[in-house]
Amino acid sequence: MGRRPLLASCLGLFLALSCGDDSSGAGSGGTGGTGGAVTGGVSGMDGSAGTGLSLGGSTGDATSDAPTCPSAPVDHVYSALEANVDVPNPSRGLYDVVELASNDDFKGVRAAGRTLAYAGVSLLPYIDAPIPSSFVVKLSAGLDRVRAAKIKVVLRFVYREDFTAPNDAKLSRILEHIQTLAPLLQQHADVIAVFQAGFIGPWGEWHSSTNKLDQSPTAQKAILDALLAAAPPQLFVLVRRWSFKQTYAGGAATEAAAFGTTAVARVGHHNDCFLSSDDDVGTYPAGQIDAWKNLLAQDTRFVPMGGETCADFPARTKCAVAVPEMQKLHWSFLNALYHPAALARFKSEGCHETVKARLGYRLVLESASFPEKATPGCALNVSVKLRNDGFAPPYSAPEMDVVLDGPTRVVQKLSVDPRRFEPGPHTFQASVPLPANLPAGVYRVALSLPDPALTLRDVPEYAIRFANASGWDDKLGANVLFDGLSVGP
Repeated sequence: MGRRPLLASCLGLFLALSCGDDSSGAGSGGTGGTGGAVTGGVSGMDGSAGTGLSLGGSTGDATSDAPTCPSAPVDHVYSALEANVDVPNPSRGLYDVVELASNDDFKGVRAAGRTLAYAGVSLLPYIDAPIPSSFVVKLSAGLDRVRAAKIKVVLRFVYREDFTAPNDAKLSRILEHIQTLAPLLQQHADVIAVFQAGFIGPWGEWHSSTNKLDQSPTAQKAILDALLAAAPPQLFVLVRRWSFKQTYAGGAATEAAAFGTTAVARVGHHNDCFLSSDDDVGTYPAGQIDAWKNLLAQDTRFVPMGGETCADFPARTKCAVAVPEMQKLHWSFLNALYHPAALARFKSEGCHETVKARLGYRLVLESASFPEKATPGCALNVSVKLRNDGFAPPYSAPEMDVVLDGPTRVVQKLSVDPRRFEPGPHTFQASVPLPANLPAGVYRVALSLPDPALTLRDVPEYAIRFANASGWDDKLGANVLFDGLSVGP
């Protein structure tokens, strides 16, 4: 109960992905770095009008039968950042706390080196009344400020943050409130990292419910059905104990179901008493702790995991236990403020910076091979090796692009899904057909992992930065492979 202080071979001309086994032991039972080919082709062009060239479909563009660029490939090797240097990437890491209904501009979150904040919204004034439109407008303005601050939130609606009765509304009122809030979730889904189920019991943690909703699978199903219907399909809905997902969705997400729209693919778990007792204060059923953690380790390969500690329990909050468990359970985010004694133990034992740096994904570019000279109309073959040194894959980054930036800009969407970059090594190859009318000149070659939302796609702060010592272009929002690709006759 939390107490908050406020791919290995080319397919056709395009691309395949091979996810290598994680020899470091990340994950559980060898789940890190599961292999599999990803098929697909070429799409898209630069979003800025008049400055980009299409990679297919118009006269003069390169086609899928473009000849390979004649120059021999050159190997390029890249240096990683030191392991404990944090990279403030989106939707991961230590998180702050914000009040959406306040007048704060939330700029202090990024100023503290964080990109994520917990936003717990109290609905106590409306526990037996409709939510007025004026309050929804206030929340919408708060989420607009979240966007302006270039951060995202972990969003939860609660009625009361203590055990005082009543601590939740009746089921019919909760369902009405969810319906009222649905347009807000749709409008601001771009800056909601995850949506925690909330609504039931103190802190919205699905225990000790005044209306006994925590004891009613029927009520819980109705609420989860309503939440999944209200939230856009790309948003994950996290429940307080994984047993609620087991009951509702029937088990852990699988590779086949991953990133789809079914309940098993969209419902995850947040642990708000992580490491705080032998069973994390009732998070796991007695006598089944290891079995449930193994199920959770499978599930969190494909759905996000995060939360907070709620006490210092030295047998588990010690670094020797905490770090391996975060690795096994693929933790993406952790409260930076609570519990202070548990966080102080991380610092005194020397793993705080490790946790900070490895929460979520930490993609390191190791090497890339490609020609340094090309001619318009040829296919530029690129081979890339990278690794994920983080605890988890990037759960909300479905796209990777090759960007050529020079006299004009060319953007090719690759058939790589970075959400498959589980901890461990990865390789992929791409063949980028250069337009036949590509202007001659010198081009910067980069890889971009933009936010999937159109509202954020061109905002560099929402793009994923590799954990490398150099190469990040903060104007392009991309990771530079090479500054000097020469394109000419």
